Amino acid sequence: MPKSTPPRLSKKRPYHHGHLRSAMIDAALTLISQHGPRGFSLSQAAKLAGVTVGAPYRHFPDKEALIAAIAAQGFSELESRIEAAAAANPGDPHPRLIALGEAYVQFAVDQPSHFQVMFDSRIHRRRDPAVDAPAHRAFEILAATIHQIAGQNDALHDETLIVATWSMMHGQAIFALDGCFSNMEFHTPPRALIRNSLKWFAESFSLNRSSPGHDHSAPADS
Repeated sequence: MPKSTPPRLSKKRPYHHGHLRSAMIDAALTLISQHGPRGFSLSQAAKLAGVTVGAPYRHFPDKEALIAAIAAQGFSELESRIEAAAAANPGDPHPRLIALGEAYVQFAVDQPSHFQVMFDSRIHRRRDPAVDAPAHRAFEILAATIHQIAGQNDALHDETLIVATWSMMHGQAIFALDGCFSNMEFHTPPRALIRNSLKWFAESFSLNRSSPGHDHSAPADS
């Protein structure tokens, strides 16, 4: 008698018992890299993950919940990188701010699909603690560093500098993602451009500290 062929295991089996959620996130990240955050459906992500179209609803009631989970994952990693950068520069806030900016830009380069969804206003309107908590902690590290550099107990002044700094960091991240630094054919390497511009920016609004080789004795306008 011919030997019986053992039954093949279903491809869906590895996603049982807790793996479905991570499989869906991985599939969504792949689709985001190809089509953007709004260019795919939950059923397409399920198909790519190798599960039935109804399976994702065990973890994600809709696509926005899946996108929010990706944003939470991204902010958690960004928070870890920001914390590590701050811990490596505990003294002078100037090099700490540069390190924070470099960590921010590098995260965007390393995790472009996460970065695309993390600042979507629809995600933040959900008020999901898994998104808001790590985002807030990362923001607080940046805010505290800027406050230490500025040296003023003026909330309006601090907030202005925070927005200006964050805008610069975010803009550099977008430039790095889009290849703008390379496309413009600058003579300075992209990494040096990012670092030097962050250094100049940190020194430009320092009010009560001086950096080697630079005169900050004149107070800046607040």
